[in-house]
Amino acid sequence: MSRVMAARRPVVLAVLLVVPLLACRGAARPASSRAQADWKWAHEFVSAQDQAQPAMQRMTVWHGTRADPRWLQGNLLAGLPVGEWTEWYPDGHQRARGPYVQGAREGAWGTWYPDGGRESEGAYLGGRKEGAWTYWHPNGAVKARGSYLAGLRDGAWRTFYPDGNRESEGAYALGKRTGTWSNITRGGTAVAWEPDAPVPDVLETTAEVEVRGGLSKAQIREVIAAALDEVKRCFEVRLLLQPALAGKLATNFVVVATGGVREAETVAEESSLPSEETRECVLQTLRQLQFPEPLGGGVVVVTYPFVFESTR
Repeated sequence: MSRVMAARRPVVLAVLLVVPLLACRGAARPASSRAQADWKWAHEFVSAQDQAQPAMQRMTVWHGTRADPRWLQGNLLAGLPVGEWTEWYPDGHQRARGPYVQGAREGAWGTWYPDGGRESEGAYLGGRKEGAWTYWHPNGAVKARGSYLAGLRDGAWRTFYPDGNRESEGAYALGKRTGTWSNITRGGTAVAWEPDAPVPDVLETTAEVEVRGGLSKAQIREVIAAALDEVKRCFEVRLLLQPALAGKLATNFVVVATGGVREAETVAEESSLPSEETRECVLQTLRQLQFPEPLGGGVVVVTYPFVFESTR
């Protein structure tokens, strides 16, 4: 908050924002009164002091749900984000930073975890990831390294476990795995993936998701979606050894006041996935997740099912 307030200039025209910033990116304003009540918007237009670009506006925007507020700050030109933009968590830690060109992300971008640790770093071209990217685990260890072409994984990729040991290595061609991949289980077993091997998939039965506490289903889903590749790899490694492996894994976990996960366990009576190794790998992945801090503090109890299947 203090960083945003400090960015104000002496001459400020403050008005109530009628059209949210997301409308500048083509997203519609929430239609229901409940949705409108869950979003608060404020902005200030600061004189650009630039006669060459009279349409340039400096915008500071507070937006988000009641349980997940965030700050954005940057320039608008003719209604589109341009130049450097920064996003912060509610406590003032930086969440993301990078430039826009005519409303699309362009150039070097970075994201950070709520505690200030690096989460990802790479470049965009025309709003899509391009070139080399690096991802980190919340503990600071490298999570993945590889490159993108037009927003799709392309070329050599390596992934790593939080302890720094290699997890997988291979190549992508426009978003699809190609050639032989090397996968290392958490126990150290090496497994090779061939192009004709079963292709793993993870389905989320979101209708069965239950959330009790100060976070919304959307907030839980956003964090899980970012970790879905890691969940899929838990299944993929065992699938190479058990080609017929499939089933449902229902999980329960508890999010504490700091946003970390304190407990994670399998709901045995609702699960049919027979692989104990896959179950434990998924639970370990859930224990490492970082969620927004729950509204009002306290804990949030989540039931989240995954369905694992494969195709050839």
